[in-house]
Amino acid sequence: MRNFSSLSQCFLFCTAILFSFKSFADCPALGSGITSSTTCTGNITTSNSWVTGIYLENGSGSTNSNTVNMTGNITTSGGRSYGIRLYNGYGSTNSNTVNMTGNITTSGINTDGIDLLNDSGSNNSNTVNMTGNITTSGINGYGIYLLNFDGSTNSNTVNITGNITTGTNGYGIYLLNDSGSNNSNTVNMTGNITTSGNGNGIYLENYRNSNNRDTVNMNSNTVNMTGNITTSGNGAYGIYLLNYYGSTNSNTVNMTGNITTSGNGAYGIYLLNYYGSTNSNTVNMTGNIMTIGNESHGIYLDNYSGTNNINIVNMTGNISTIGNESHGIYLDNYSGTNNINIVNMTGNISTIGNDAYGIFLNNYLGNSNTNTVNMAGRISATGSPYAIYAFNSSSTTSNTVQLNKGSSVIGAISGTGIFDYTANNFLKLNLGAGASYSFATTGFTVQDLNGRPMVAGSAHAAGVGNITTASQSLYERTSQITQSLDDRVRTYDLKQNTSQDFWVNTYYSDSNRGGQGLSGSNLSFNQYRSGITAGFNVKNSYTPTELIVNYEHGKLNIDEGNQGITSNSVMAGALFPDIKKLFTGTLSAKALVGYSDFSGDRKVLTNDVALNGSRNVTANYQSSHLTIGSAWTKTLYQTDKVILDTLVGIDLNTQHINSYSESDLFKWNGRTINQLQERVTLGMEIKPLVKPLTLFGRVGIERRDLISGENQHYAINNTAVSYNDSNQRNTYATLNAGAYYPLTPTVKAYAQVRYYDSTKDIDSLSGSIGISGQF
Repeated sequence: MRNFSSLSQCFLFCTAILFSFKSFADCPALGSGITSSTTCTGNITTSNSWVTGIYLENGSGSTNSNTVNMTGNITTSGGRSYGIRLYNGYGSTNSNTVNMTGNITTSGINTDGIDLLNDSGSNNSNTVNMTGNITTSGINGYGIYLLNFDGSTNSNTVNITGNITTGTNGYGIYLLNDSGSNNSNTVNMTGNITTSGNGNGIYLENYRNSNNRDTVNMNSNTVNMTGNITTSGNGAYGIYLLNYYGSTNSNTVNMTGNITTSGNGAYGIYLLNYYGSTNSNTVNMTGNIMTIGNESHGIYLDNYSGTNNINIVNMTGNISTIGNESHGIYLDNYSGTNNINIVNMTGNISTIGNDAYGIFLNNYLGNSNTNTVNMAGRISATGSPYAIYAFNSSSTTSNTVQLNKGSSVIGAISGTGIFDYTANNFLKLNLGAGASYSFATTGFTVQDLNGRPMVAGSAHAAGVGNITTASQSLYERTSQITQSLDDRVRTYDLKQNTSQDFWVNTYYSDSNRGGQGLSGSNLSFNQYRSGITAGFNVKNSYTPTELIVNYEHGKLNIDEGNQGITSNSVMAGALFPDIKKLFTGTLSAKALVGYSDFSGDRKVLTNDVALNGSRNVTANYQSSHLTIGSAWTKTLYQTDKVILDTLVGIDLNTQHINSYSESDLFKWNGRTINQLQERVTLGMEIKPLVKPLTLFGRVGIERRDLISGENQHYAINNTAVSYNDSNQRNTYATLNAGAYYPLTPTVKAYAQVRYYDSTKDIDSLSGSIGISGQF
C-alpha cells in the first residue's frame, strides 16, 4: 500500500508540473513578444530592436478588438522595443486592452514602458490596467506615452498601481493630442515618478498642427495621481501642461503627493497656453513643491498670446525654492486678450536666492488679461528684494493678490508698470477682523475685506477684537457675582440662613466662541475667569444688608492669539436682599463699584524682513465699573422634600475704559459702555434620601443689550478712525445644577456648575464652590 501511495503522489505531482509548464508555454518564447489576444502567465523577455513585449494592432476596419491578460514581467533591451504598444490606425470603434500584473523594464534607446497610439479614425480606444512598476533606463525612454493623432473621439487610458522610473531624458508620463477633436488621454496612477536627465515627471499637451488658432478641437488630457514626483536635470519639470494653438482644449492633473526638482530651469509645475483660444490647464494638488536650481520656479503659469485662455492651480501645501531667480509663484500674460492665470493656495512660500520673488505677477502687453493669487499662508523671500512683485504695461490688464486669514509676508510688496499702470495692481487683505497689520507697500491699490478701518499710505489696520468683545466681557465680569447674589436673595425669600455672618464663593469659568473671524461679529475667542466673592451680614441694619467684595483674574484670547488681554479686577458694594414683599415675593436691590487693570498684547503683521513677519505691541490701561440692579424672587411651591422658585432680575452695568496707546501705531480713545442685563430663572430643590443633602437645578433665559458705547474712536498712525459695532445683543439659555450640605448646624458648604449657550454661538461652562456660616 505504501508503494502504491508513493506512486500515486508522484503521478499527481508530475501531472501538476506538466500543467504548469503548459501554462507558461502560453507565453511567447524567449526573444519574441505577444501580438494577438491571449491569456498568459509568465515573463516576456526580448533583446532585439523593434521587438515589443506586447504589441496589439488594429490597422483599419471597425469593431475590432484585442485583449491580453497577463501575469508576469516584461523585459526589453533593444532599441524601439516597447514594453507594451497598442495601436489603432484608421477605422472606427476598434479597441486594444491589456490587463497586467507584473513589472515592465526597458533599457534600449527610445523604448517606452507603455506606448498607446490612435492614428486618425474615430471612437477607437486603447486601455492598459496594470499593477507593477515601470522602469526605462535607456535614453528618451518614457514610462507611459499616450498619443491621439488626428481623428475624433479616440481615447487612451492607463490605470496603474506602481512606480515609474526613467533614464536620461525620459518622461514619466507623456500624453499628447496632436490635432483631431474630442480625443482624450487619461492616466490614473497610484505610485511615484522618478526621472533623470531633463525628463519631465508628467507632460500633457494638446497640439494643433496648423496656424489656424481658432480651430475647435476639444481634446483633453487627464492625470489622476497619488504619489510623489522627483526629477533631476536642467529643464526637467515636475508637471508640464501645454496647449499649443487650437481651441477648447484642456489638460488636467489631480495629484496627492510632493514634487521635487533639482536642476536649472526645472519648474515644479508649468502651465502654458501658447496662442489658441478658450484652452485651459488645471492642476489640483495636495502636497509640497521643492525646487533646487536657478530659474526653477515652484509654479509657473503662462499665457502667450491667444484669447480667453486660462491656467488654474488649486494647491494645499508648501512651496520652497532654492536658487537665483527661482520664484515661488510666477504668473505671466504675454500679449493676447482676456487670458487668465489663477493660483488658489493654502500653504507657505519660501524662496532663497538672489531675485527669487515669493510671488511674481506679470502682464506684458495685451488687453484685459488678469493674474490672481488667493493665498492663506506665509510668504518669505530671503535674498530677494520682493516677497510680492507685480508688473502692468496696459491700462486694461490687472494683477491681484489676496492674502487670506493666516497669511503673513516677509519681504517687500511692490508694483511697477510702463506708463504708470500700477493702479491695476491690487492687494486684497482678507486676514480677518481680529488681525492687525502694518505693511509697507508701493505700486498697489490696497483693500481691506473685513469691514474695519484701514489707513492707506502703505496699509495699516488694527484688529477689532478688543472692541467687539467688550460688552461680552462686561457680561462675563458680572455674571458670576450676580449668580451668587441671586442665591442669597432666594435664601431670604425662603427665610433660610438669613442671620449667617458671612458667605464665601470661589469660581472658575471658561467661555468661548468659534468662528472664521472674517468680520467683527464672528471673531473667535476664549475667555477664562477665576475669582472669589464674599458677603458679610450687617447686623441691626434698617433693612437686611450684606456687604459684598469680589476679586477676579481673567484672560481673554482673541482670534487664535492675534490679541490677548489679561485683567485683574475688584468690585465692592452692597446687597439689599429683602427690601419689601411684592406680589407675595421678595424684592431685592444691589449696587457695586469696581476697578480693573488690563494688560494687552497685540500681534501686528509686518513685511519688514528684520521682524520676521510680525511684531508685538503692548499696553496697560484701566477701567471703572458701576452695577446697579434689582431682582424679584418668589417661592412657588414648598414642602419638606421639594421647593420650586422663580426669579426675575434686571441690571444696569456701566464700564468706562480709559484711553491708552499701543506703541506709536494704535491710540485708543476712552469708551463708556452702558448695558442692560435681564434674566429669568425657574428652579427646583429636592432633598433625597441621603440627609441632610440638598440637590438643586435651575434653567433660565438671560439677555444683554448694549444701549450705548458701541462706537470706538481710535487712531492708526495718528489718523483718526472709528469702528461701530452695533451687533451687541445676545440671548443666553442657562442651566445650573448643584448641591449644598450643612457641615454644622450653622455652617453650610455648597457647589454648583453652570452652562450656557447663546444665539451668538458663545457657550460657557463654569463651576463654583462656597461656604456660608455663623459664629
